[in-house]
Amino acid sequence: MFDAILRFSVKKKLFVGLTTLFLLIGGIYSMLTLPIDAVPDITNNQVQIVTVSPTLAPQEVEQLITMPVEIAMSNIMNVTEIRSVSRFGLSVVTVVFKESVPTLDARQLVNEQIQSVAGEIPSELGMPEMMPITTGLGEIYQYVLKVEPGYEDKYDAMELRTIQDWIVKRQLSGIPGIVEINSFGGYLKQYEVAVDPDVLFSLNITIGEVFEALNKNNQNTGGSYIEKVNRAYYIRSEGMISRIKDVEQIVVANRNGIPIRISDIGTVRFGAPKRFGAMTMDGKGECVGGIAMMLKGANANVVTGELEKRVEKIQKILPEGVTIEPYLNRSELVNRNISTVIYNLIPILQGTNNHYQNIDKLPRIYPAVEYARTKDGEHRVKIYNGLVQIEVNHLTGSTEVEQIKQQVSLLPQTFAAFCGSSGRSVKIWVLIATP
Repeated sequence: MFDAILRFSVKKKLFVGLTTLFLLIGGIYSMLTLPIDAVPDITNNQVQIVTVSPTLAPQEVEQLITMPVEIAMSNIMNVTEIRSVSRFGLSVVTVVFKESVPTLDARQLVNEQIQSVAGEIPSELGMPEMMPITTGLGEIYQYVLKVEPGYEDKYDAMELRTIQDWIVKRQLSGIPGIVEINSFGGYLKQYEVAVDPDVLFSLNITIGEVFEALNKNNQNTGGSYIEKVNRAYYIRSEGMISRIKDVEQIVVANRNGIPIRISDIGTVRFGAPKRFGAMTMDGKGECVGGIAMMLKGANANVVTGELEKRVEKIQKILPEGVTIEPYLNRSELVNRNISTVIYNLIPILQGTNNHYQNIDKLPRIYPAVEYARTKDGEHRVKIYNGLVQIEVNHLTGSTEVEQIKQQVSLLPQTFAAFCGSSGRSVKIWVLIATP
């Protein structure tokens, strides 16, 4: 068989050469496109359903939201596990599928059940939604918006959060392999109407009338069109609120022919919802940042590369004095891991470090090694770039084992030494630069 392969290779030199070339090209292509990550993602095939209901206690969340969703999900095929968490204002149901079920098929099955169970949950209590297709290891790029010296008074926490939500987040969306950009820190800007209860009581106006007036006066409407000769004029009514003064001029009620406006019953200002946390960095106070979430199964190196290119473009359109400063980049961790593998693998392939040496070849600066030399057992040493493994076998008794372990414990902390024993054998590992 082997002779036949050799004869065929000698006779068909062109075929063998082309085949080798194609294999080489395919290997290089596979090497360049191989998904490499710093840590393996062992997350199972799951879909999470989240329902936010800020007004409900955990008992009501469990009874009114979690239980109906769980019952609906139990009718799905190829489900291995259903678990849930009910907290104040939050319901999370996790549906775990078999690994053979495609992710998109699993989400489609879950979505069908969500549509059916939505009618059982009152609309004012919240709407169940599926979480993005990502995992706990999907946080591949984290950054903060940094204010340059001299611009601290120009950008406060609310202004930075507005820049993050309306510029940075929108520009980072749409990158292949990114499913979501999460914002953190700062104050979420909103228009706030602080009504005076005494004024409402004196004018006989309820808070419900204020809500209704604000809803009705914040929308655009269409009025069809008017034909005139050979032209058509389209009618459009603009009523969207764009500034504080627009809110102040909204009419809430009419008393004796006099309109009662929002400005008559309260104060309109910029505000922010109650926060449950904050983001700080380097002990310098609050900051604003974001996290890019990667699609499950995507190539972290490729996705972070696209993110870096997009960030360079965004830097040019940011307001003066504001820059994006990344503090976690998955590609940097992957590259360091690859460098570590290469650094340790090449000497082993060269045969320089994958062998045993006599203990006398090591310098006598290692106290643990020197102590091991005084024992009557068999001594062997294995060296791996900075890691010395000392094996002391066939000791006469447990006393010598304990003496060696005690000697290792006396080493300076810079040696990072630790010891393990089994019967009459002892292994000592010393993390230190080898000669």
